[in-house]
Amino acid sequence: MIHGDQDDIIPLALGRQVFEAAPPPKAFYLIEGAGHNNTYQIGGVAYFQRWAEFVHAVI
Repeated sequence: MIHGDQDDIIPLALGRQVFEAAPPPKAFYLIEGAGHNNTYQIGGVAYFQRWAEFVHAVI
C-alpha cells in the first residue's frame, strides 16, 4: 500500500486499516507531503524503487 500523508480523499487512518486487513505479502509505504493523486510525483525515484522491490519480492 502506498499512501500520502496529505491525502484529503482517503484519510491515513483508513489507509492503515485497509493495510492491516490485507493478507500478506504486503508493505506499507508512506510518502511525506503526498496527497491522493501525486504519490509518484512527490515520491520520485524512491517511489518507483519501492514498487520494483515489492514486485520482485512477490513474483
